[in-house]
Amino acid sequence: MAVEALCVKVEGAGLQAGEFIVDVRLPARSPRSGGAYVRSGLQGATIGVGAFLLMQDDLDTCCGARLTVWLAPGDVFRALDAERFLRGKRFDDDVVRRTAELIAEAGRPRPDPSDRAEGRLSGLREIACQAIQRALDRARSHPGA
Repeated sequence: MAVEALCVKVEGAGLQAGEFIVDVRLPARSPRSGGAYVRSGLQGATIGVGAFLLMQDDLDTCCGARLTVWLAPGDVFRALDAERFLRGKRFDDDVVRRTAELIAEAGRPRPDPSDRAEGRLSGLREIACQAIQRALDRARSHPGA
């Protein structure tokens, strides 16, 4: 069973009553790749961002990304615009900030211009930057096969 199948429902899972996990096997990570998940409780709401990056040989240029967002109480989605933006980009602070901005835009509640919503978006941008930077650092520390 794929890991994604375990999280298909907000309640927790694709497991039936009485079933449990007895073994988990994850493939070795690819060379020049790195991932990170950052979670934060912010203004009474828990949010999390997962980032997985695959880098080119120069370890500065992104050739693929998977960016996921979790907004309590169970809104989970991929930030597809941010993933597309990163493809082919050389990493610098501006690229990380712009990617975090795209992630925050994907998580913007509609319509909710309240201060609480803006605070959540600010927190989402901040932890998105942290997740991307950690994933990048891990990719750079694992350059070879």
